[in-house]
Amino acid sequence: MRWLWLVCHVAIIGWDWETWRLFSARQVSFARDAGCPRSAAPGSRHAFHLLAWTGDFAAAAPLVEEAEEINEATRSQLHFQPYAALQIAAWQGDEAAATALIEDSVPRARRRGEGLALACIDWANRRAVQRSRPV
Repeated sequence: MRWLWLVCHVAIIGWDWETWRLFSARQVSFARDAGCPRSAAPGSRHAFHLLAWTGDFAAAAPLVEEAEEINEATRSQLHFQPYAALQIAAWQGDEAAATALIEDSVPRARRRGEGLALACIDWANRRAVQRSRPV
């Protein structure tokens, strides 16, 4: 289970969606079987990103909530929900929801020094604005 996150990243780099799907699900399954919910969070995040990137927003949304519940239960500092919800809003072109999430997330990301989060927020902002504009 320790290295499944790395296998998922290799699958992402290789655009191998099926391997990514298999190993993110396996990571969640192993963590649940071991009774270790904190270890399930990375698998949930990987599964979320796979579903969101492949356009299955209905299946991705519950994973956002699950990851946040895990974080709250384990008092984890891993922050996921606003960024994931922001991606869904951006992909769906919901500029109002994306803007509200951006306004909430930017100060938090800056305070925590999350440079990658800021890059993702910027991407989502551009995506939401682009998708909300008629062609």
